Amino acid sequence: MTVHRPIVVGIDGSQSSLQAVSWAALEAALRRAPLALVTTTFVPGVYGVPIGVPASFFEEVERDGKKRLTRAKDVATETAGLTLDIDTEL
Repeated sequence: MTVHRPIVVGIDGSQSSLQAVSWAALEAALRRAPLALVTTTFVPGVYGVPIGVPASFFEEVERDGKKRLTRAKDVATETAGLTLDIDTEL
């Protein structure tokens, strides 16, 4: 059995990153490879211990990242179908 390495695509929620997801989903389907969708969070101005920043701020940042991943996964599924193996990483 051949093990296929995943096709990895980074997303930031922009239209162009969703177009990249669509392309990568088709490529993964053609190669019968898994698709890995990755995004990061960015907290401007916080270095070290975030004194005075409420936990809800970080929860919102994480929630936004998860929303981007959900949207990207939906685009990949719409493009290549439900049989595509999709992994997400925040």
